[in-house]
Amino acid sequence: GLPGPARVKNQGSSRIFCTSDPSVLDAYRFYARLRMNLLPYLATLGAQAAESGIPLMRAMVLAYPDDPEAVDLDDQYLLGANLLVAPVLEPGITTRRVYLPAGEWWDLWTGTPVPSGWVDAPTPPDRIPVYVRGGAPIPLWMPDYLELGAPVGLVGESPGRLVLMTFPGNRATQLTHPITGHSWEVTVSTDDQRRLIVQSSDTPEGILLWVRSAGGEPAPDPGRELQIPTGHSAITVDLAEL
Repeated sequence: GLPGPARVKNQGSSRIFCTSDPSVLDAYRFYARLRMNLLPYLATLGAQAAESGIPLMRAMVLAYPDDPEAVDLDDQYLLGANLLVAPVLEPGITTRRVYLPAGEWWDLWTGTPVPSGWVDAPTPPDRIPVYVRGGAPIPLWMPDYLELGAPVGLVGESPGRLVLMTFPGNRATQLTHPITGHSWEVTVSTDDQRRLIVQSSDTPEGILLWVRSAGGEPAPDPGRELQIPTGHSAITVDLAEL
């Protein structure tokens, strides 16, 4: 469930975490909370896996069998079809090479577009490179404020609001509600006038749309929040106003 080898255990009966380094604990806490944010996305992937057998974590060559660059990539993977994760496997490095297949990709942390091909991704101590496919709605549990890694409660408690996070792009995606199991389709498209159109069919009640656009350091653009009407709907967002 976590996007990397972040879980550590002691042997025996001790349940004390293996390190007391505050920076390590803070990073672990962030990714544990991020996993809770991502549970609706993981639920959608689980439904797809049950139906088709395709795994949640996918080797690059599985998704891109005709791309010669993807054949030998064993240090990055896709989490579902729409998140690309590049774990940091060497201590002390400040960048790492990441391959982004053809298409539209956005940096999850900064909200900036990233060209496809090989890129040198920054690797600060508390973040690993993660990229979102353009136009893909990522379902998330979020608190009242929209911040990745924010606490939303434990399994069995109130998980927060169900939010669809998306960047500009063009893609149709089938989603599964993490509690009811209801499935519906969301289509995101971006026209040449920088308008993002979100069409949703048979939408469950209470879904919030979080449109993110180009941000940057030190903080990403907060984007825009919109309530998606229940049932069949279409929403247009002027990206120039973000």
